[in-house]
Amino acid sequence: MKKRTWMILLLSAILMAAPAIRADETAAPETGAPDSAVVSEEPSQESEKAADPAETPAEVPVETPKETKAPKVKDGWDAKKMSYIRDGKKVTGLQTIGKKQYIFSSKGKLIKDKICYSVKGKKGLRYFDISKQGVATEWTGVYAQAAAQLKSLKAVPKKSTESLRTGALKKAFLWSATLKKASPSKPGLNAKQALEFYGNYGFSRKAGECITQAATFAAMAKVLRFDAKLMLGYVKTVTGLSEHAWVQIKSGKKNYAYDPNFNTWSFVASLRKQNKYLGFGFTYMSKNTLSYYNAKKKLIKK
Repeated sequence: MKKRTWMILLLSAILMAAPAIRADETAAPETGAPDSAVVSEEPSQESEKAADPAETPAEVPVETPKETKAPKVKDGWDAKKMSYIRDGKKVTGLQTIGKKQYIFSSKGKLIKDKICYSVKGKKGLRYFDISKQGVATEWTGVYAQAAAQLKSLKAVPKKSTESLRTGALKKAFLWSATLKKASPSKPGLNAKQALEFYGNYGFSRKAGECITQAATFAAMAKVLRFDAKLMLGYVKTVTGLSEHAWVQIKSGKKNYAYDPNFNTWSFVASLRKQNKYLGFGFTYMSKNTLSYYNAKKKLIKK
């Protein structure tokens, strides 16, 4: 009986210890080859290859492009001096650069070599002579009126060639030569003062005699880039020397007389029918012309 009881107790102890033994058998051994059911902690070659950041596209660092600003355009003239930059933009219209004036188109291009170029101002049109270098010189006083008159006569040449300017000069001459008769008088004026006074009178009233005709024509000739000046002196008549005014234009080394009032003289009536430009550009002492004397009553020769 005692032997049987002991065997029962031993069997019970063995059965109670069986789960613990099975659990120990499933644990990874410390040494030896790994069991097929046990996951190894050492990475395989494939795992190492996949984990290599140099070979994983998803992990290749992407270079973010840096924001670049457009280079700032330097203020001043461009290389060809065709436009002027201010605050990074091309200037337009009338501009003062340094001590000179320039005029630029709506697209910023410098305007060059223009006769009687007009710009709209606050008080009306302003007129400029623009050189071949683009420097703009404004016409003021009697010359501004002369420019306006040339515009109304459609006598502003599109190009500054001599032939086109001469054609415009003829239109100006005929306009001055046909002014209505009027006799404004302001004695004691020098040539510059007379040009301003009588020129303004002629342009505003469309009337005047020799000095007004000469003053208006001289102003228009100047605007057309001719080397013109108003001459105050005398001409010889049957009764002696008579006060007179005309225009002298220098071309090359020679001086030529332009006398808009010449056509009004009675003795040239027959000649006037043949040549309406009778007093237009002749040398002193020429045939069928007057004898001209300067302010000191000295005869002007060829």
